[in-house]
Amino acid sequence: MAMARMDLRGRTGAWLAAAWLAACSPPGPGADVVSDQPTADSRVTDAASMDTAIAPDASDASATMDATDVSIPPTDGSVPDATVIDVAVLDAVDVVTSDRTTSDAADVAPVDGGVALAALTSEIASSVCSALFRCCPTARDLNTYFGPYVGSTRLESLRSRLPPNVSMASFDEAACRAVLRDAFAITPWADWVSAANAGRVTYDSAAAARCASALRTATCGKPAWDALVDPRCFGFTPGTGDVQRSFFRRTQTSGACSFVRDGAGGVFFGTCDPTQSFCCYESGGRCTVVPGGMLPGAMGTCRAAGAVGESCAIVPALRVCRTGLECDVSNRCVAERTGPLASGATCWNASDGLLGVCPTGEFCNLLGSARCEARRTDGAACSGGDQCRSDFCQCPSTGCTMSAEGGFVEVGRCSTWGLCVGM
Repeated sequence: MAMARMDLRGRTGAWLAAAWLAACSPPGPGADVVSDQPTADSRVTDAASMDTAIAPDASDASATMDATDVSIPPTDGSVPDATVIDVAVLDAVDVVTSDRTTSDAADVAPVDGGVALAALTSEIASSVCSALFRCCPTARDLNTYFGPYVGSTRLESLRSRLPPNVSMASFDEAACRAVLRDAFAITPWADWVSAANAGRVTYDSAAAARCASALRTATCGKPAWDALVDPRCFGFTPGTGDVQRSFFRRTQTSGACSFVRDGAGGVFFGTCDPTQSFCCYESGGRCTVVPGGMLPGAMGTCRAAGAVGESCAIVPALRVCRTGLECDVSNRCVAERTGPLASGATCWNASDGLLGVCPTGEFCNLLGSARCEARRTDGAACSGGDQCRSDFCQCPSTGCTMSAEGGFVEVGRCSTWGLCVGM
């Protein structure tokens, strides 16, 4: 197994990472994690910038945590009661499928040199599979890339058609394109396409074409891997804050809105402009997370999201902070702590989350000292690529192991980058 760099923001993001590592089932490059930064009482943050690549060597690639199976704890670290959001509720939105588009790109003419909306999912499937079979044709590469797909509860019906559950001899580029077209008709693009067709989000065909070009022309090795998992483009993992899908834009600040199954933030903000608004689903006269009882076809209304200093909460009524802000222990929206930290400084605590940004060449040891530490050389123990100078943490072929030392997880050893380097 291998992990690339991980960049988590906020207490809940750090908690998700801790739960993920403690379970020894880290998500792959683009698991169904969270999008934007819906920050409220039990502050749902993005773990999406996790950029996390998991490479099972000959081990079980299906041991992948779908973050939507996790309950999110309150920000103060206390034992939650009614304030817990079981994000499995968010998974209930899977039952909604509308305007799914699986048309072949060859059947739809491009618009102004861009990718037509009706051809988008086919173009993404084609671009991804072309890059995979050009640069990432080994079993380890394919198992790594498809790990989050296999681990997603939303794509359970397709697992038998995805590596490592399919013979490498029969999984060629055509089979790759076919299964990804079916996958993308479910997640993460189905709701975006539906919302664009309904006029609730704006689609930028030229931006989609740029993403496709970047993927098709990326140099094998880390550039190809980075292009495959880029959350601004075709990465399965959604982005956080400014790192959002570049070819769909949300500008709604009022009127009817709908959720987007692209991370928890897609549900909280939906089709509303996350810098200004969130999608309010009324229940009992109060805003709430979209409840299963409102499905299918749940629609909400864009309401003003909290600015710095304004209140935020999950219960008794949902009030979400604007993306890029966090909800602190006093239930007030505050700016993320992104100031520079000194070498060796404390970088995280349970009440405040991340305290800033470690110096270049260092990482925040979330599950260890909670301090900025030097990134490690090849051969050193690691539990994530962010800890390694190479950005690559390699598990042995026997799989990841738990470390008794300090009660934390030891995933593997720092190693020279080894994904998508071609044959």
